[in-house]
Amino acid sequence: MVDVGPFCIDRHEATNAEYKQFLDAVGTPAPGSQPTGCEFNASFHPNEHCSTGFDVQNKPDYAVYCVDWCDAYAYCKWAGKHLCGNIGGGPLNDQNFEDYSVSQWGYACSNGGQTNYPYGDTSQVGTCAIGVDEGAVETHPVCRGLVSPFDQVYDMVGRPSEWIDYCDPIYGCMLMGHLAQPAVMTSSCKANKFEGKHSGTYDTAIRCCL
Repeated sequence: MVDVGPFCIDRHEATNAEYKQFLDAVGTPAPGSQPTGCEFNASFHPNEHCSTGFDVQNKPDYAVYCVDWCDAYAYCKWAGKHLCGNIGGGPLNDQNFEDYSVSQWGYACSNGGQTNYPYGDTSQVGTCAIGVDEGAVETHPVCRGLVSPFDQVYDMVGRPSEWIDYCDPIYGCMLMGHLAQPAVMTSSCKANKFEGKHSGTYDTAIRCCL
């Protein structure tokens, strides 16, 4: 993890190999062990029907995809961490999830609230991955923070979306830094989307805070 001042954050997304350690240690969810709204979640295994798959043997250092919010929450808890939420503790809400002074994820992505992108203030197409299968974590060396200690945090925009600790009873749970094609939009530290709590898709990934 990287100490960015008010908290610590994972250097990169959880990898297939790291997630496999979690699966081996935890197995299936124990009754009553998951947060409210995760009662449906009978397995922590990534979505078997997801196009990006879960290939530990051939892609151990790739980010694990196809995990739903409940999987991400459980993984971070098992690792002794938590999904990135409020710097002051607890989950975010619709009033503060984009506030870099409040959101752990946003604070780390924006060099402590100083930039729009991890690498600066303007979009630089090609700096970060735009496809879900563009190599292992940290293979885009300039897709990281601009100044120390943020320059030790990689891939916060581009390739996968990362679950955070913010769920809405109507819209679902929030993903940040989501995959974006440059012809459509640029992926900044405020790029976000809602997905259902049960949704483990081709670009959903995990990064934890502490």
